[in-house]
Amino acid sequence: MPPLSPAPPDEDIPATPAQQTLWFLTHLGERFRAAGHNGMVLRLLGELRADALREALQAVVANHAALRAGFHVRGSSRLVMRVEDTVRLPWTERDLAAMDTAPLVAALHDLIRDEVSRAYDHAAPPLMRACLVRESATSHVLVIGVHHLVADGISRDIIVEETLARYAAAMRSAAPLPA
Repeated sequence: MPPLSPAPPDEDIPATPAQQTLWFLTHLGERFRAAGHNGMVLRLLGELRADALREALQAVVANHAALRAGFHVRGSSRLVMRVEDTVRLPWTERDLAAMDTAPLVAALHDLIRDEVSRAYDHAAPPLMRACLVRESATSHVLVIGVHHLVADGISRDIIVEETLARYAAAMRSAAPLPA
């Protein structure tokens, strides 16, 4: 049996039956629009370098072809996946540090709900995005939204573990954080 090799660039890859089903569900109308949306919420304690965290997550996207994939219909009904060479991870930052505790908790809850439920354009990768929320100088919440078309439960664990490992490595090699 020949060894596996990546698909050539700009080549359509047939979607799996599971991807076809999920894609179909998300196109049934507003009621099913969020089918397949997954959210990961990480509370990060201690001083944080947002730029290093953003670059760590961007490196994860660059490292995994599925996270650079978009989906297109070819012909009348053939769903295919196309992997882009490079994509930029949508990244936003919100600062809620000036809020009192009760309004902050409510605002954070709303933000998480909105980030995770916001629609994806399946043809425009990545089907993933991140929002870093600053609660205080030493408390942050990272909200990562990713569509199930490109990441399952095991993949989500890998995304988190690899992001944290890349961030930790960047912090070990970086200059000390300002006091």
